[in-house]
Amino acid sequence: MNSVRSILVAVLLLALLPVVSQAQREYKEYTVSRVQHDYFQVSFDKDNAIIEATLGDQDVILEFEKDEIDRRGNRFMLHGQVLFDEIGLHIADTVLPFDLITDSRVSQSAGMITVEFYTGNEESQRILRLRRGNRIEPMADIAVPQRDFVRGMVFTVTGDVSIAGEVGRDVISLGGRITVDEGAVIRGDVVSMYEEIKSDRNTTIYGELYSGKAGHRLSSPRFQRRADNILYGASLGYNRVDGLRLSGELGYDPDDPYLPVLEGEFGYAFESQRTRWELGVSQAVIAGLTPLKVGASYFRRLASEDDCILTDVENLPFTLLVTEDFKDYYESEGGMLYVSWIPFEDLMGTVGYRYESTRWFPAEQDLWSLFGGSKKFRENYYFIDDPLRREGKAAVDSKDNASLLIKADYDTRDMISPYERSAWQAGVELEWSSPDVESEFDYRRYTIVARRHQMMTDNTMLLMRAMYSGSDGFLPMHKRFFLGGLGTLRGYEHKEFYGTRLWMLNAEYRFEIPGSDIALSALYDAGKIANEAKLDSDIDLKQSTGLALGFGGDVLISLSKRLDTGENDDLQFWVRFNHIF
Repeated sequence: MNSVRSILVAVLLLALLPVVSQAQREYKEYTVSRVQHDYFQVSFDKDNAIIEATLGDQDVILEFEKDEIDRRGNRFMLHGQVLFDEIGLHIADTVLPFDLITDSRVSQSAGMITVEFYTGNEESQRILRLRRGNRIEPMADIAVPQRDFVRGMVFTVTGDVSIAGEVGRDVISLGGRITVDEGAVIRGDVVSMYEEIKSDRNTTIYGELYSGKAGHRLSSPRFQRRADNILYGASLGYNRVDGLRLSGELGYDPDDPYLPVLEGEFGYAFESQRTRWELGVSQAVIAGLTPLKVGASYFRRLASEDDCILTDVENLPFTLLVTEDFKDYYESEGGMLYVSWIPFEDLMGTVGYRYESTRWFPAEQDLWSLFGGSKKFRENYYFIDDPLRREGKAAVDSKDNASLLIKADYDTRDMISPYERSAWQAGVELEWSSPDVESEFDYRRYTIVARRHQMMTDNTMLLMRAMYSGSDGFLPMHKRFFLGGLGTLRGYEHKEFYGTRLWMLNAEYRFEIPGSDIALSALYDAGKIANEAKLDSDIDLKQSTGLALGFGGDVLISLSKRLDTGENDDLQFWVRFNHIF
């Protein structure tokens, strides 16, 4: 096996990388699942509190001073009436049970800290509670000891909370103290409405600390921060074309859904000696349960058609540690207009128009990596044969591309906890480039994909993916498809085959060891790919099989072997930090 096998080191060192800022943002700024809706919310500052709930068509709001609350044993009383007890929130002759809470979100605006609680519809409530793994003890103290993991949120009304292990969402105590011990990990916010929050300096808190007793926000160290409605931060990138890229980010995300959302990023790439930027604005036309949004962006970025295989965040450890960059790149400078709509739960559609000037950049093969030794990075688009590669480089450098983009996506998965229930995902993508839309290219490129998560038992799941990609017209080099390696046929070399049409099947039978976050999997992949030809019986079927070891649902280490004969039929070793299913 070649030096790429040392990728295993990335598993051990990933937590030390500066890119953790982007990973933190994925945990902290997650999007509430579309099967959830508002339940009730609690807002407070040092002196005052507001409780809001929607009961049928009526919005109920309670405003009071915090010292008006009378804490009697396991109850919060307001003006002689029960407000909170072990069952739930009592408001307007209605009880909202705590056991229907599925998620939470914390924000700060105009000096008030707001905790929004969410629930699901009748069919999804039980599933969401199980999937989120919340620990809710309304009138009791809660302790999360070392080596204990709470996948969801921790919530109590009157109890004190002590965290020494790991919590995947927010930690909330309305009336109690919160203590975060050395070595603890919290991937959300920490909130106490009445009491202090004590946090050891050697904790990892991805969100913010909000104490109503202190009357102000206590900040934990993060690269990405939010001050009221202003988002700001910094990020870095590292790849074989741009080398090191440092960027600053600034955005505005208002509370009012009918105000525009603004986003901006500006950076510099040191090897390509290019500035990189992306400015975006979006505006809701329809808010609520069926949001319709229009948006526009202007950019100069290093683009890649491999984004559907792995993100820049997942690719970064490979480039920094073992001189492996699995993506190929071209510069794209231009703009895009789009409309997106969620007509009903779990379905999103997008229509857009993009115009871009492209530019070719070669790979910087001698870039540094920690364990690279004398190994060099491969050329950009190394897998494309001449003369198509020469023609493709010239086209990227000399032609402008304009295209209509259409995408529809139906998705019932939860990518935070993807292995805890059966789910579907299906999507269609179409890219049409033509002189009719002011393009110097002429092609149609489309992909149809379907995924199924099928629970077999409490600890086993069958994961399947079927995909077809095709094209018409002349598909330029940087738009062609590939098979082999990471995220495709895992028993083959990465990008061993390329073409203009393909189909692919992937299957994984996954067994999670009870009482742990370790899983064992059996893998099978199959597919065909044709270059400017039909996918008929003359095209060889490519198959591979293998075994994998998973940790925590986020890391998958696999060994796979091709089932046909070829120049290289060695075992292929891969590490993933994301889900291909």
